Amino acid sequence: MKWERDPVTITADAALAAGSDEARNARDEAEDFLREILAKGPVPVKDVKDQANALGIAEKTLKRARGDLGVKATKSDFDGGWILSLPEGGQTSPKEAT
Repeated sequence: MKWERDPVTITADAALAAGSDEARNARDEAEDFLREILAKGPVPVKDVKDQANALGIAEKTLKRARGDLGVKATKSDFDGGWILSLPEGGQTSPKEAT
């Protein structure tokens, strides 16, 4: 391991905040993607994941964005797969409801 001679000029809080800004920007992008893709109605989970992956949105980030927006996952029918939809009543984020 190599140590630098220059003194540290940033606080730990500032260093951690910089990393959280990047994560927040990625989550904002994922939220925007979900709002757009689900705006017209339910979409199969596989399609959402495939399109998110094509845009470079990580699955973990997508999952967090789903939670932030209150996206609902429901079984389409007995033999069908899972579908995602925005919450009823036009609410796009649990945070916006308060």
